[in-house]
Amino acid sequence: MIATLAEVTAGPVLPRLRDTMLAHPEGRQILKDRPRINTSTVDLEKLAQYPEGTLGKAYTSWLTRCDVSPDTRLQVRFHDL
Repeated sequence: MIATLAEVTAGPVLPRLRDTMLAHPEGRQILKDRPRINTSTVDLEKLAQYPEGTLGKAYTSWLTRCDVSPDTRLQVRFHDL
């Protein structure tokens, strides 16, 4: 998991992701709002009903497999990219 995190966040990946998001109105809004994912903002039961291969299904399957919830994570501190 740590190796994957290092690969994803190394070098120009995060600035490029930021630039891609800034190039789209929805991406700009997400970066502005910085929405939180927790059990009061996301309907996990609905996501669990999504078809295999969707992000919602994969996310809820991972939560179940790892016996965690979005509320068990520490709050993310945002830094400028």
